[in-house]
Amino acid sequence: MMAQRPLPKLVPGLVDPESMAGEQATIQACAVLEKLSAAIANGDFKALEQCFYTEQAYWRDQVALTYHIRTFRTPGAVASSLLETTKLRKITAEGIRVDGSAAFLPMTPVFVRIGLTF
Repeated sequence: MMAQRPLPKLVPGLVDPESMAGEQATIQACAVLEKLSAAIANGDFKALEQCFYTEQAYWRDQVALTYHIRTFRTPGAVASSLLETTKLRKITAEGIRVDGSAAFLPMTPVFVRIGLTF
């Protein structure tokens, strides 16, 4: 699958790595998580979809919500899956939390990697 659909690369210069020093990656990830949680709580598909970049939207569910390892790759697919599975699992916005700290990874196709707990 990765050969057919590799993770996208960041456009050089998109983010100044120094602006993500220290806890900034975690602060930025928490800001997005707040929007994501509100969209889930309100069942707001459009707001949830807007939490993800069109060409860089990936959500990997590693047994957290579906009991399977699944990857979704477009904002619409991510939003649909999250709204459906959080409703089925009765997960509230308050139940979604950052697990540890976020990591800014400028040398990989991943922008910010963060673990979540439900």
